[in-house]
Amino acid sequence: MSDHERAILGVLIREKPDLYDSLGLAEADFAEPAHRAVWRAIGAVIDAGLRPDLVTVGERCNGQAAIVASLTSLGLAANVEYHTAEIKRASLSRRVTAAIPRLQDAAAQGPEAFGDALEAVASELSGEELTPPRELWRVLVDTTGILENRANTPGGMIGVSCGFRSVDYWTKGFQPGDLVIVAARTSVGKTALALSMARRMRVPIGFMSIEMTAEQIGERLLAMEARKSTLGVHIDDMLSLVEAGERMQHKRVWIDDAPTMTLAKLRGRARWMRRRGIECLFVDYLTLIKPEEGDETHRSERVGKLAKGLKQLARELGIPIVALSQINRIGEGQMPGLENLRQSGEIEEDADLVLLLHRKRDEKDTLLRVAKNRRGPVGDVELHYESEYTLFTEVEHENHARNGG
Repeated sequence: MSDHERAILGVLIREKPDLYDSLGLAEADFAEPAHRAVWRAIGAVIDAGLRPDLVTVGERCNGQAAIVASLTSLGLAANVEYHTAEIKRASLSRRVTAAIPRLQDAAAQGPEAFGDALEAVASELSGEELTPPRELWRVLVDTTGILENRANTPGGMIGVSCGFRSVDYWTKGFQPGDLVIVAARTSVGKTALALSMARRMRVPIGFMSIEMTAEQIGERLLAMEARKSTLGVHIDDMLSLVEAGERMQHKRVWIDDAPTMTLAKLRGRARWMRRRGIECLFVDYLTLIKPEEGDETHRSERVGKLAKGLKQLARELGIPIVALSQINRIGEGQMPGLENLRQSGEIEEDADLVLLLHRKRDEKDTLLRVAKNRRGPVGDVELHYESEYTLFTEVEHENHARNGG
């Protein structure tokens, strides 16, 4: 087993440090104490924004310099999945062996104690945290505290503001652990709305763009901020664009433009950004996430699994995840509904909040329908769309007077 561990550590140091978060390994999965120290050191180097190598890992790996040096001669990225599977298998075997005495002791105490111990062990082995049931009075005390905080918050905000007051009126902010779906037909403005929100939000943001490069995202943000079209940009406009960039430099936004993304890779990259403090993650967009190798499930089932996976990830990270999604073709001028979410009805089931975009004929005003809101009412919001800058702005009149039912 030591050889598998050495091979993985060698790959991370020599070839693919970006795999660190997506392997699904933890320090405890390594049997050798020295290998645990190296794994921990590689994580520390990556968290510091550096690339793992013999020097950077060795400096953070007290007393293990010789082992680190030996690892740099290893590494073959083609066999990463095999080595990872072997490490996980051996780790599971060790944990099962370690749990046997605990189960034996519980069995001696009777069936009830054994059942409790067995459930706890099964939860630990599956990686799921065992949360015991709570009595109603404890739940009510916690709930009252949440409501009191909400009452003392301006506008009743209980989550992360999306940057649009008219949308916040209905949602009270994007909630930690929630999956938010923004859906529309092609070219209606899903990405433009997501970027408009990211630009206005006052918290650190992660933005995963599977369709556009980071430079294209940057170009859009500059156009929004400067109110200048970047198509055929003239030298006279550059001063405004440079000034716009200077105004935005303080914003903490991480942009990931990996063109091929699976759910496993997305999880790893999201955890990396979460460790750097992001409080909201945008995914552009849901149906572009690739299936895992060997996954031959039907597309609609796969999209449902993706939505469920993003929901679980949002809960794990404790942040809202905003995923963009296309809708099925509908008649010209027809407002989309939840039934139009493309590929899978499970998107609606797993989403806590669904926002549907509908462009009006004049192509200036766009209707944003809060079609599902697990924590509150639904309704319509009008947003102004400036196509030359791909920018959404508030409409001045009182949006929240329009109740969708």
